[in-house]
Amino acid sequence: MGAFYLKTNTTNIVYNTSVIVGDRVGFDLNPDAITFGMVPSGNYASRAINIIPSKYDQSVEIFVKGNITEFLTTGENSIFIKANENRKINFDIFIPANTLFGEYSGQVKIKISEFKT
Repeated sequence: MGAFYLKTNTTNIVYNTSVIVGDRVGFDLNPDAITFGMVPSGNYASRAINIIPSKYDQSVEIFVKGNITEFLTTGENSIFIKANENRKINFDIFIPANTLFGEYSGQVKIKISEFKT
């Protein structure tokens, strides 16, 4: 026997995201964006966000666009979170060797749909 879910609310959150490929490490801890600062070729960086617990179950989908997509990964692009559960989502960036210096940017869209059982 399956469960019946009623969709109650959908929220879209859009974060600007960027990395600068350069010759040294630099930090950018902007709390309003998913930024990685400066990362040298052949290295990686990581950032995380927390999904705020809800009284309803949540379906979370992650979409990335822009020229940063070739470097940016998440552990999961589609997540189901039980009611009142806290979930951290990691964003990792890896800059391959010989990547041209410059800024790579885009947007991360997080679509959160709440479901009532």
